[in-house]
Amino acid sequence: MAKAGEAAKARADRKAHIKQKKKFKNRNAIGKARKNVGSAAKYITRTQAVKKLQVTLKDFRRLCILKGIYPREPKKKFKGGNTTYYFAKDVAFLAHEPLLDKFREQKAFLKKIRRAVGRHDKKIAMRLDARRPEYRLDHLIRERYPTFLDALHELDDALCLVHLFASIAPSQYVEASRVHNCNRLAREFQAYVTQTRSLRKVFVSIKGFYYQAEISGVTLTWIVPHAFAQQPSMQVDYRVMLSFLELYEALMTFVNFKLYHSLGLAYPPQIDAQRDDSGAFLSAMLLRSKAIDSGSVAAPVAAAPSSAKAPTQSQLQALKRKLEQVERDAAVEKPSDQVGGGAPDDDLAPMLDDSVPDEIATLRTLFKGCVFFCGRESPIASLELLVLACGGKLGWEGEASAFDAASASITHQVVDRPCAPSGLPPTREVVQPQWVYDCVNARSLLPTHAYRPGKLCPPHLSPFLDGSEGYTPKERLQAAIGEMATRDGEIDGEIDAEIDREIDGDDDEGEEE
Repeated sequence: MAKAGEAAKARADRKAHIKQKKKFKNRNAIGKARKNVGSAAKYITRTQAVKKLQVTLKDFRRLCILKGIYPREPKKKFKGGNTTYYFAKDVAFLAHEPLLDKFREQKAFLKKIRRAVGRHDKKIAMRLDARRPEYRLDHLIRERYPTFLDALHELDDALCLVHLFASIAPSQYVEASRVHNCNRLAREFQAYVTQTRSLRKVFVSIKGFYYQAEISGVTLTWIVPHAFAQQPSMQVDYRVMLSFLELYEALMTFVNFKLYHSLGLAYPPQIDAQRDDSGAFLSAMLLRSKAIDSGSVAAPVAAAPSSAKAPTQSQLQALKRKLEQVERDAAVEKPSDQVGGGAPDDDLAPMLDDSVPDEIATLRTLFKGCVFFCGRESPIASLELLVLACGGKLGWEGEASAFDAASASITHQVVDRPCAPSGLPPTREVVQPQWVYDCVNARSLLPTHAYRPGKLCPPHLSPFLDGSEGYTPKERLQAAIGEMATRDGEIDGEIDAEIDREIDGDDDEGEEE
């Protein structure tokens, strides 16, 4: 019994010693708190951050993505090499974020829904789900991007991700509403590019279509996937991508709003439902000025007191005329209100800057006077962006097209088949889609004989590479040599003409003498 009592006492002493040791672990010899120095003071592990913020790991990851806080690599990893570290100041900055309260409200709300589902109260669960708390990211956009140029500089990734989700099919991982919203944002941005003719470069690769535009002096580059049926894969972490998409959707909404209002256009633009159902892309959007749009929306009017005076006859006549004008605008859509009609209208589009280089001015009117008709096998959405951004007009095989294949105004027919359709007018050029892309990059209308259906097109060179990377295709070398030869020939011709003029002048002087 004595030995058992001694063993129990020893265990109790050991526990008390361990407890006392933990109590004074971060304290000095006189009991004061010991301050962390070095990496331990500047950094904090992810586990410590989650415990400090009292959120789940999923909410912590989403909050870091929305706030723009990323892991760091300290020089001395005081908690091991396989641990994720963050700046302690960043975590303290997250502790004051209003979204934390919204995340906690959602977590408590989901508990109520799960409790109702567990009790088989479907009506209560559906009623609770309809009142799900929501949050907005407006304050985060203003915080991360203080100026409009800051937002434009960070728009490349947003454009790529929005166009990616706009091209995938809805599934259990991505809701249909998110896909439709991304499609709307992408169309709005591309409509602005065509309206201002801001497109600069394009390249077709196995990954998709690369585009480059210049907006407010900022060069933006993004990729649009090919229109293939894409199946969702479990190899992709959709939670992380959807967190980024949530931020980029809010950013794109702010940017599109600013861009449209800089042109004096109403935002969001209206969409012609009939043309949209017929397969139209940019031509289904109706761009209206803010004055027209504000006139078609009645402002809320407060209830007039009983002692108010009745309107006069002149006021009633003026109101009647305004209503008739609004009804006419709503009933008849003018071609200038639609993007698909061709070049931007003078009343809607801003004055094109005349101070741009000659190369950009030529690109803006590259397809002016050209009318394209695309076959159903060609990438109509991509060709529509290029043709409209360069001042041309475009139609296709479909109900939403502005003209059909028998129109006499067609100058170029785009065919992506081995043989051209029969019975075409002799004045119509039949080309493959690559001709349009190469013309944009060359800043000129190239000869069409090498791009006719059934022929092997010339190599499609990337305009984003200039040879400084260490590789220059032989086709680009041949083109450079041809330009040098042409330039040298022009110089030689000018020298010969100058010599001939001098000889003729000497002969005239001799005859006079």
